[in-house]
Amino acid sequence: VSTQSTGVHIVGQTIKCALLVHNASDLTDRLAWATGQISGHVTVDERYVQIAREQQEEVVTNSSSALTKHVANDCFFSSDPEILFCDIQLPPQCSKELKFSGIVPTHSPPSYRGSYIKYSYIVLVGLQRVNKPVTLINLPIRIINLPGISLVDGPKKPLTHPFAPREECINYEDYFMDKVQSVVL
Repeated sequence: VSTQSTGVHIVGQTIKCALLVHNASDLTDRLAWATGQISGHVTVDERYVQIAREQQEEVVTNSSSALTKHVANDCFFSSDPEILFCDIQLPPQCSKELKFSGIVPTHSPPSYRGSYIKYSYIVLVGLQRVNKPVTLINLPIRIINLPGISLVDGPKKPLTHPFAPREECINYEDYFMDKVQSVVL
């Protein structure tokens, strides 16, 4: 599993992921299903920070996905799960690439690792082979949330015809890095 950029994303940005499934055996492999989603987690050091039980329950996501249940005690955000495939057969020595995307809401906190509290985000992919247990893959990603930088205020794409040269295409990563540097410097 890999994200199709640097692994650092801005809230509101579409996070694109690719999953490569390869059958290294000499037999056809039957895959039951695969699904992917993005989730955010908060970890609190309970030695220093006390959270009332009723507040803790509000933090838990409402997602009914089986993928987030194993981490639901600290999950504050969970995208809807996206089904990547159902019931496919993968011939010997063959691969299949699957893609999915998700968006972290603009009101989400940035990734943060402090002494008493930690906010983290993961791309979570679940895959099950027929008659085998579910395999879960966690890919950590970083989310930044900078005041004054918004995807809504992004560069305006010029009106062009469908055969426009590539130079006219807007590179959003360059645009946002220029914005970040203007805020930081």
